[in-house]
Amino acid sequence: MSRHWLQHNNRLLGTSSSNTSNTTSVPRVTQTIPTDTNAELEEVLPNDAGVVTKVNEAIVDQAVGRLFAVIQVAGKQYKITTDDIVVVEGFFVPEVGDRIRLEKVLLAGSKDFTLVGRPLLDREVVKVEGTVIEKTLAVPKVRFHYIRRKGHRKFKLLQIPQTMILINSIEVSPLEEGKK
Repeated sequence: MSRHWLQHNNRLLGTSSSNTSNTTSVPRVTQTIPTDTNAELEEVLPNDAGVVTKVNEAIVDQAVGRLFAVIQVAGKQYKITTDDIVVVEGFFVPEVGDRIRLEKVLLAGSKDFTLVGRPLLDREVVKVEGTVIEKTLAVPKVRFHYIRRKGHRKFKLLQIPQTMILINSIEVSPLEEGKK
């Protein structure tokens, strides 16, 4: 390695070497955060108890309208409402006609409010029920591998099992005041 190359790289990286004498050190800039940020946040954020009571009143009065939810099934997330059909790809255990409860609910809400889970909503808060209506195979996908002039050809049809779930209901129960 040449000395010139070493000096150039050390200047770019901001490091010093025993071979270099023309390097200067740059002090790091630190920023202090004021300690009264909690007071500012409390002024900006709405009163949690007031928000919870408004959401509970809307739920009890049945004035929420059409509810939606974001669920996770077989590693994928779906935004659903009542009477939607969810197509789950891959092996899924329930048989046709089984009523299932989807418990991995990430988010639920309506036009007036949204409940966000961290990462999931509690089982007692949101209840999503569905019925398995069909189990079938997907449209065949062709896997064809060919190497020219070698006589190598592989042809394979791939069909993934699919399960169709009809969402029967999405229900939200009132929240507890002290629980977040």
